[in-house]
Amino acid sequence: MSNTTGPKSRLFRRFGIRLPSNNELKQTHPTLKKAYPPGTHGPKGSYGKKSEYARQLMEKQKAKVIFNVNEKQMRRYFDTASKKEGITGDEMLRLLEQRLDNIIFRSGLATTRYQARQMVNHGLIELNGKVASIPSIQVNPGDKFNAVAKKKDSPLFKQNAERGTKAPKWLSVDLKNLSGTMERLPDKGELEPLVSTHLIVEFYSK
Repeated sequence: MSNTTGPKSRLFRRFGIRLPSNNELKQTHPTLKKAYPPGTHGPKGSYGKKSEYARQLMEKQKAKVIFNVNEKQMRRYFDTASKKEGITGDEMLRLLEQRLDNIIFRSGLATTRYQARQMVNHGLIELNGKVASIPSIQVNPGDKFNAVAKKKDSPLFKQNAERGTKAPKWLSVDLKNLSGTMERLPDKGELEPLVSTHLIVEFYSK
């Protein structure tokens, strides 16, 4: 999933959700206009009733698409989370939230996680004063992030900052200076609400 280059709206329509974005979507956007799965059946297509296994698989696939990770990464997050003392599903989701590309998205420096990933890949983001080019880097409480100095005047960053996206409470963000700090780990109620982690845990626990 992390190498997907095709239309993102089709991916999200498959799961019956809209593309998570800091940019207000227009009513004509596919994830809003077409409330049915992609495919040859068009408007007649339906999400239908699924078996328990299918629901578990679908939820795992949905999480991969939302956070833009591949199967190997997803399994590694689950394995790491299962060794922690907390609830496995919450710990797994927390690890995904700590990804640098997700932090950049949550902060409002990028409109989507896909755009945030591209920013990191292209060396436009610094973490603790050093250019970070790996989207999966784990950001920890106290870590500071910002746009690289030579790109702070970029129209892309300016446009995103002007949207004034409100960052979650576990992040301290200064959109004017395109910088921020991870203050703490996100609480359970602050994790991505679109993912039902218990289904994913059940899938990997088989």
